[in-house]
Amino acid sequence: MKENKRQTWPVVTLYLDIKNDPVEHLEEVSRVLDRYNDWFSTAVKTADIAKQSPLDVRPMLVLVEDKQNDNNKKEVFYDRVPVGGNPKKLPRAEKNAAMPSIPVEQLLNAKADNYHRWFGTDWAFIELCGKQSKSWSPEAETRLKRFVSYGHSQGYLVSLYAVNGFGDSENQGWTNEFNFGSRAEAEVRWKAAAAAKADFIATDQYETLAAALASWH
Repeated sequence: MKENKRQTWPVVTLYLDIKNDPVEHLEEVSRVLDRYNDWFSTAVKTADIAKQSPLDVRPMLVLVEDKQNDNNKKEVFYDRVPVGGNPKKLPRAEKNAAMPSIPVEQLLNAKADNYHRWFGTDWAFIELCGKQSKSWSPEAETRLKRFVSYGHSQGYLVSLYAVNGFGDSENQGWTNEFNFGSRAEAEVRWKAAAAAKADFIATDQYETLAAALASWH
């Protein structure tokens, strides 16, 4: 930032997974964000939500998790913004063995618009996770690439949740739901997601992932 290397912006992504979302709460969050508006990447609101306006990229990017029929967030963070004056997450499907066989094209039924700019989904859509997991396979890698490519073709930033790899002695209170049992098993998936050009990779082991990403560049 000191060197004004704008091609590296945003430097920080702030992800707001707001669980308690009455309008009054969201309004207060919005007021706090407004105080620091000059830091945030923004886009002009269009009269037609299907028409995206370009992002004015700043040092930070704020993502709001907006679930299906979660109208309060859209009302506060988008509908109230006058025209000319900012992503929707896929609904969480029930986690079961059928997930990896669901066609990628069925995960999303609308293209990105001026408000909905990113979507993410469980890693369980790519392959079986947790205790049911198997070794990373060419089939899973192909599906991962199709998933990311399809999301990008629809105009979205793409997020995947989540990939962990740890044994019992390494567990620091992390979830086992997406635990592949070892760093090596997690790392092969992180590397595949990075190679597929996923925009966000979620894990409880952020420091380990950051070090791995740095070693690949």
